[in-house]
Amino acid sequence: MQHYIGIDLGKQSSYFVVKNAKNKILRQMKVVNDPTAIGQALQPFLGTPCLAVIEATCNYYWMYQQLAGLGCQVKLAHPLKTKAIASAKIKNQCHALLTKLNLRPTDDFSHLFGLKGRQWLQNIKLADVFEFQKQQLLEQIEYYNHLLEKTDWQIEKMLRDFPEAQRLMEIPGIGKFGAALILAEIGPIERFPSPKQLVGYSGMAPGLYESGQTSHGRGITHEGNKFLRWILCELTHRHIRNPGPLRDFYLRLKPAKGHGKALVATARKFLVQIYFVLKDQLDKPVSVPGLA
Repeated sequence: MQHYIGIDLGKQSSYFVVKNAKNKILRQMKVVNDPTAIGQALQPFLGTPCLAVIEATCNYYWMYQQLAGLGCQVKLAHPLKTKAIASAKIKNQCHALLTKLNLRPTDDFSHLFGLKGRQWLQNIKLADVFEFQKQQLLEQIEYYNHLLEKTDWQIEKMLRDFPEAQRLMEIPGIGKFGAALILAEIGPIERFPSPKQLVGYSGMAPGLYESGQTSHGRGITHEGNKFLRWILCELTHRHIRNPGPLRDFYLRLKPAKGHGKALVATARKFLVQIYFVLKDQLDKPVSVPGLA
C-alpha cells in the first residue's frame, strides 16, 4: 500500500502528516529536525512505497536528502503555489457561507475579494456563529494578501541587482514576476551558445520519432523546464490578443495547427527573442506593438 507524507518544514522541528491511498490520515506528528528522530518516526511506514512532499524553501535540501535516504520518493512543492491553493480554498468557503445564508453581493463591485467586496463582507451582519466564521475567513484572506505583498516586495528588491531583469521588463507584457521567473529558470544566459540550446532546455523543441525506416516529427518533448514553459505560454497568451508580430505569427499557424500547437510555436519564437535580449545582441529589446 502506498503512503503519502506531507511535511511542514520548520527551523527546529517539522510537522508530518501521513495518509494512505484512501486519503485517510494515519498519523500526525511533530518531530525534532534530527535524522535519527525522523527515521524512527517514519519507520512504521517505510516498508511500503512512500511519496513525500515538502515545500521548496531555502532549507529544504537536508530534508530532501534525509527522506530520499530512507527510500521515499520526494517531490518539491512550489511555496507560492501552495499558498495560492490555500487562499483559493478560503475564498471558496466564503462563497459557500454566503450561499448557505442566501446572500448575494450587490452590483457595486465586480470582485468579491477586492477592496469594495471585502468592505461589503465586513458590513453585512450575520448571526453570531456565522459572523464569527465570516471574520475568521476574512482575517485569513488578509493574511494571505499580506504574504503576497511581502513576496512582491521581495521580488522587486532582488531584481534591482539584476540589470537583465530591467532589460526584460522593457519587453511589453513582461512584468516583475515574469522577469524574475524567466531569469531564475534560465540562469546565466552564457550557458546557452545559441537559441537552439535554450529552446531545448525549455522542452519546447519539436520531438522526432524514429523506428527502422520510419521517421516523423511529433509534439514538443516536455523534457525541459516546465516553469519556463508555463511562464512563456502565459506571456504569449497576452501577446496573441493584441496586434503585433507575435499575433500575426500565431494567426498564420492556427488554421492548420490548431490553437495549442500555434500557441506553443509562438511561445518558442518569443523565447528566441528573449534569448537575444539577454545576450545583448539587440540594440534594444524586442518591441511588440499594441502592448506598450
